[in-house]
Amino acid sequence: PVEPPLGPDFARAFEYRSTGVLPFSGSKELTCEGFIRAKKPPAKFTIPDLIAYTDAWWPTALGGEETVRPMGTVAFPFQVLADPATLNPEEPLRYRARAYAAHDGFISEVRELWSLDGRLVAFNPQTFVYIK
Repeated sequence: PVEPPLGPDFARAFEYRSTGVLPFSGSKELTCEGFIRAKKPPAKFTIPDLIAYTDAWWPTALGGEETVRPMGTVAFPFQVLADPATLNPEEPLRYRARAYAAHDGFISEVRELWSLDGRLVAFNPQTFVYIK
């Protein structure tokens, strides 16, 4: 995973299993996917847990880079699509993200969290900007 000093401090609280593009790999495909789980799972999932699981991953645009580029979030709507209390906090969640537009240093992507039984539990369009 991308952990400090390259990622946010809270990223250390998670286990990542990437099945897609890694940061700084110079990929032309701006996607990111894999599985995520808290190293110390909560007793039960809450909405803030889902937000943290979604935000813990790196922006898809970093997969297209070959070196570190600082970025900031400028938009973060978040939709909860399943009751978090119905999820098993011991199981990882499947994460998937893809960039769908980029212009003048702004990148828009959509992030999804899926349960292992195939339910879409969270949907998170985000817009990032490169910090010069």
